[in-house]
Formats: sequence, C-alpha cells, structure tokens
Amino acid sequence: MSAATGVVLRRDSALNRRLYAWLIGPEDTGAGTGAGGAAAAAGQVGGQEKHIEYLKKWSLDLLCTTLKKELDAPTPVPDARPLKIFLSLLDKWEIGSQLTDALILHTLESIRKTLGERPAEFEDIHLAASSLYEAAEPRLVWKHLFSAVQDELCGKKCLSVPEPIKLVRFVVKTFRNDEEMQKLHLPLCLTGLLELISVMAPEDKSFSQKAATKEALLLIRDMLSFVPPSSLSQPLGEPGSTPKRPYILATEFYSINPIKNLSPKSDSVPQNPVPMSTAAQDLFAFTLSCVSPFVSTGDNQTSQELDRKKTLAVVLMSTKLLQELVAKVSGKQNVKVVIMWDADAWRDALLSFVEQAHSFEIADNVVSLLIDLNKSGFIEPKVNINTRPLVGRIMNILLEFLRPQYVQYHARTTKLIWALEGSTTYRHVEALIAESLTIKNGLPTYDAYEAFGVLWRLSDDSLFPGFKFRVPLFN
Repeated sequence: MSAATGVVLRRDSALNRRLYAWLIGPEDTGAGTGAGGAAAAAGQVGGQEKHIEYLKKWSLDLLCTTLKKELDAPTPVPDARPLKIFLSLLDKWEIGSQLTDALILHTLESIRKTLGERPAEFEDIHLAASSLYEAAEPRLVWKHLFSAVQDELCGKKCLSVPEPIKLVRFVVKTFRNDEEMQKLHLPLCLTGLLELISVMAPEDKSFSQKAATKEALLLIRDMLSFVPPSSLSQPLGEPGSTPKRPYILATEFYSINPIKNLSPKSDSVPQNPVPMSTAAQDLFAFTLSCVSPFVSTGDNQTSQELDRKKTLAVVLMSTKLLQELVAKVSGKQNVKVVIMWDADAWRDALLSFVEQAHSFEIADNVVSLLIDLNKSGFIEPKVNINTRPLVGRIMNILLEFLRPQYVQYHARTTKLIWALEGSTTYRHVEALIAESLTIKNGLPTYDAYEAFGVLWRLSDDSLFPGFKFRVPLFN
C-alpha cells in the first residue's frame, strides 16, 4: 500500500486513475448513458456511494494504517511524504472525505508533535500541513476537533488523541483561518464550548479547578482573537438556519452526539442568539458559578481557602476573556447586547470574591472589567457602580494595595483609582479619600495617611491648580 499510494506524488493522471480504481473500484461508465440530466446525476451519485462502500469494505483500513505508520515512523529529519500523499488523495472526493473522517485527528496530532512550538524550523512540513488543512473539508475537520474537546471536558478516559484541547489551540494558532472559519466555524465552536462549560460548572464544584477547564478558556480566548467584530453580531450557524442554543446548534451542525442534553429552549437564552450575546451571558454565568461557593461562609474555612486559591486562575482567565469581548464589541457603533441576568448579584458576588482573595492580579482584572462595563453601557441590564457605597467598596480593595508591602503595585493601583473616578458621574473617590483621612473607616489612621501619600505622589496632575484633590478635606 505504501508503494502504491506513492504514485500520486508523480502527478501522472494515468497512474492516479489506476490507483483510484484499486482503492474504490473501477469507474461505472454505463451509468446514465442515453438518459436525461436528472438520471445521469442520479447515476453519478449512486456510483459515488458504491465507490465509498467499496473503499470502506476493502481498502480504507489498510490505507489509514499505512499512512499512520508513515506519520509515526521515527526519522532523523521529519518527512512531509505522508502529508503530501494525504493531500493528493483529497483530489478524489470519494477517498478524501472518508480519509479525512478517519485520519484527520491523528494527522493533526502528528503535525503538532513534529512542529511543536517552532514551525519555522520545518518549512516543508509546515507548508504541506497548511495545504492539507486548507484543502480538507472544514466541516469534517471541526466535527472531530469539537467532539474531541467536549470529550476531554467531560472527563472521558478513552480520548481520540492525547490532550485534544491543546491540539485545537495549536490548529487555531498555526494554520490560516479563512473567511469561512472566521464567520462560521470559530463563532459556532466558541459559543458552543462556552455554553457547555457554563452548564457544567454549577453541576460540579471542582469543574473550575480542572486543568481541562483552564485549557478550554485559553482555547476560547485564542478563537476570539481570530473572530472579527462583525461576525459577533451575525446569527449563529448557516444563513437561514433555525435559531437554537449554541451548543445544540454546534452538535447538530457537526452531526455529533452531545454530552449534555440541553432543552431546546430556555428562558435564559435569547430567541435569536448572536455570538456576542450568548458568549457574554455564558461567561457571566460561568464566572458567577465559580465565585458563588466562596461568597457564603462555609464550615471548613481551611478547605475553602485552598479551593479559592485553585479557582483564582480560572476567575482570572474568565474576567480577562470578558474584557477582551467587551473591548471587541464596544468598538462597534450602536450595538446593544440584551441578556438575561442579574447584573447586581453578579457584581456583588465578584466583589465579595475579590475581597476574600487578597490578590492584586484578580483585583486589577475585576475592577478594570467593572469600569469597562460601567462606561460602555452596551450590555443590558447594565452593570452599575455609580453609587457611593459601591465605589467605597472598590476603593477599600484598592487602598489595601497602596501599603508598603505592595510597592510593585502602587503605580497600577493609582491608575485604577483615577480610572474609577473617571467612570462615575460624581466625585466619589475624592470624597471617600477625604472621609478616610478624617475618621477611622475600617482602616487605622496611619495606614489611611500612608495610602493617601502614595496616591498623591503617583498621581499625574501637571496643571495648576489641577483637577484632582479639589474636594475640601473639611466641610
């Protein structure tokens, strides 16, 4: 088989026809003879089905085994021969479709092992792999990629390839994403996976702490970077398709079995879902399910503290993902995203988690996200922080990081404080600082003056008399 398939590299049409006849059987030249166009077309379709049946019965397994051996064969220098053979066989649809369905995951995994993090070192392999990925039917390729990712997320033991999520991240970042990928497959997979993790997180308390969950968030972030803003406002799926929940739509579109049986309709899902609305809603729901267990006090504080530390990384990634989604969508004019959620409950739960976490990185992300959501106003119901108690709550979080032991965070904290002031319609920040210097508002007086000194020194207000610190200390 190895010697026979090698003839496709000679670019000899006569030899190729002989190979095709060997793999799928001889051409049926009598089909549709003397009949009309419809009969001829029917005969052609019937002939293709017969060829596929012949291929599956007699040669597909041997062909796949041969190519797998060549892909996995240890060689001093990686060889692009099996990739070029695979690419050439795609020219014959009856062979290419079945070969892609049976071998694409193993081939992509072999490419990932070969190229690793340095695709430029093996230019011939990279060129052949890119050509193969672009020539293969995207729907067939992503059928297997999406299925493998959901299998890893649900903890399936027998996976098609090791670490499927890392494989999909490699595919997204290594190969060119054409218009079909940007407008159809990436938005569909992105929103489908987001809905899946948002449904699984409340059911399993440890789901947010699993390595697969963290890797899936990184994959979703990679996908989002290649999706243009215009595609985020277009309905999911193919044009004219019936509106459905993203995960249901993805599993039906790729003809794969879902691992979660979701109801076709839900009160929390928009009637006409678009990526920006479903992605935002599922990210909000996932973040809330991650932080909710730590908002209410538990009996075992030590165990809860350990779980909180494990959850920090996931909350950090999900808030960064929300920031990137907000930045991408807010650039579009007159965009309104209406979602079904309790904005106040989400905001309060997230702030409670930050107050308990004592992590500047998570505080930076959450405060920046709340400021962006408060200023943008494209999400309805809106996240509102324009009240004195809420600004005071955020200020207490930030002032903690102006103490001497957090000197590396002083400059960034100062910027966040003035960004918070700029996002509100009243001068809450200056009033709260003045209040902290005159009464003991949860902080020792010395710490309040020390934090104020750092803030004063790092605040950039070059104009005289300036715009900052103009609220009277005593009134």
